Amino acid sequence: MSRRLAAVLSLVALVPSPAGGQQSRDVLPITAERITQFLAAIEPGRSRLEKAIRELDAYEADPRRIKRAKWDSCFEKGAESDVTDPKADMEKSQALMAASLQLKGKALALEATDKVRAAKLRDSAMVLGYRGTAMAFPGVRPCGPPPPSPPEAPEVEAPTPDSSWISASGRQQFSARQLGIFRERIAFWVVSGGKIPAGEKPGGYIYSPDELAAMAKQREQLLALQPYFEYEPTLWTQWGDLTGW
Repeated sequence: MSRRLAAVLSLVALVPSPAGGQQSRDVLPITAERITQFLAAIEPGRSRLEKAIRELDAYEADPRRIKRAKWDSCFEKGAESDVTDPKADMEKSQALMAASLQLKGKALALEATDKVRAAKLRDSAMVLGYRGTAMAFPGVRPCGPPPPSPPEAPEVEAPTPDSSWISASGRQQFSARQLGIFRERIAFWVVSGGKIPAGEKPGGYIYSPDELAAMAKQREQLLALQPYFEYEPTLWTQWGDLTGW
């Protein structure tokens, strides 16, 4: 079972309370009309997340990141050897590593005000640290000096109740709790590949035949939301106290 599916299961593990209670009013039946409203409601967040994922994919394919990752792996393996060079000038090696730590401290202090200069200082610190380490430990010498640091990885934010993630019409048609529960019910069907049969109790929850039919009619659109459900699903438990559902 995937981590995402396990998280969704934990959220939909209870059967709604009998009709008439607050909880039953928050568990909206899944209909074709509500699915359309839901898709419109999450469009700002879906588009934003899709853009972030494209940026992350581009970062992963960046030759600079790949080159640095290979160097990091080489250095890590080379550093596993405890064999030291008996002819090494240990005093000079330690001085270089101390200078590296000082530059790292300066880079950290500049991070908030001058990211470009901070990045250059970090690269210089890496080179000094490598020189000091290579002087004493021959295992890292084949790696050569570290290449420049790649750009920072873009952040992929989880969908939240923030207005930037939800359309104005969505906020009018759903309460936060209703939207959160509706989303998790849709999510469970999506991450299950739309294969949950009527009458069964996946995670303790029953989909009615009408609900399954409504989702099946918009199967292609709903299954396309898979990436939208990949990031921090349990964050939605903060929507109107979904933890109590």
